[in-house]
Amino acid sequence: MIRNRNGAGAGIISIPSPSLKLSFTSNQYPNPNPNPNCGTITSMVVSSAMVALFLHHFMLPPSTPVVPVQAESSYVGSLSVKVDKQLFAATVPRGTRRVPMLVLSLTASCEADVHVDSLTLKRVGMGNSLDIAAVYAMSGTRRISRARTVSRRDGLLQLRLNRFIVPACMTIPVEVQADFSTDAAVAGEHRLRLQSVDAGEAHTTVSPSRMPVIRRTAGPLLGIIEVEYLQINTPIRFGSNRTVSRIKLTANRDNNHAISAIRFTNDGSARGDSLQNLRIETSRDGQISHTAASLDGSSVYLKIKPPLILRQNQSRTLLLKTDIMSGVNKTIQFVIEEPSDIVSNIVRRR
Repeated sequence: MIRNRNGAGAGIISIPSPSLKLSFTSNQYPNPNPNPNCGTITSMVVSSAMVALFLHHFMLPPSTPVVPVQAESSYVGSLSVKVDKQLFAATVPRGTRRVPMLVLSLTASCEADVHVDSLTLKRVGMGNSLDIAAVYAMSGTRRISRARTVSRRDGLLQLRLNRFIVPACMTIPVEVQADFSTDAAVAGEHRLRLQSVDAGEAHTTVSPSRMPVIRRTAGPLLGIIEVEYLQINTPIRFGSNRTVSRIKLTANRDNNHAISAIRFTNDGSARGDSLQNLRIETSRDGQISHTAASLDGSSVYLKIKPPLILRQNQSRTLLLKTDIMSGVNKTIQFVIEEPSDIVSNIVRRR
């Protein structure tokens, strides 16, 4: 489980940049013929010539047919959704994150791309809904929804997807995952069932499936990683190799952790190519992650290879480095948005 604790200097940071001002001037040409006696005649001749030239070049001849402009046809695709391969039932230690609950295949017809707005799910099983701390949707390494809790008594919850499009004639897999609470009851049983899919005007069909996989909470509590945001000691300016975030990760006394990836999300306004060559560094080991070319929207997913080992009661400070390519009215405030944005595994003691 991941906990966030705000440190000093966690406010939004403005990136100064010179503003660009554009000015326009108009050119005035003098009259080439200052003679007042000839001015009127010359002006009339020139005006008549211009009118004749306009009529010759721009008026349609009477025999030219007028072709009506036809409006483009708007196509609305359809979406087929089915529960893919069945997951195996398994026990889940308390505090486990990124537990697969459903694997879906979303297929768009060939008429048009399909924008998927939300998934509606229902938790069922002999267990307390509060045992599940968060539910969210993933497409590969990208989290496509914010995490939601199961707060309703009937077990229903809706995941609103973030700019998720299924291209025409393609199938995209989506995995619904859950984080389990550190104080979940032992022997609780939990399933997630797909109730409906909202794809706007697109016709949607959901194939029936067998009973979804069951997860039982059991075993000892997993270790906890705490996140603390540290103050950035240097100003953030336009240029290369800038530090835009400092975080301290601390493991409790229960287990050792191997951290293999972290997703940073910018709560500020900088997007896409405004930040380039993002990577994670430490003062002791230098760069420990691969380099991402730019932000993916507002976030970046950085793989750490080999994994960073965080031992019991140990703390490590990580720096997020980047090249700032644009700074006009841009702001930066990187956070670990969800606990599952830190991908880690328990390292068993030998």
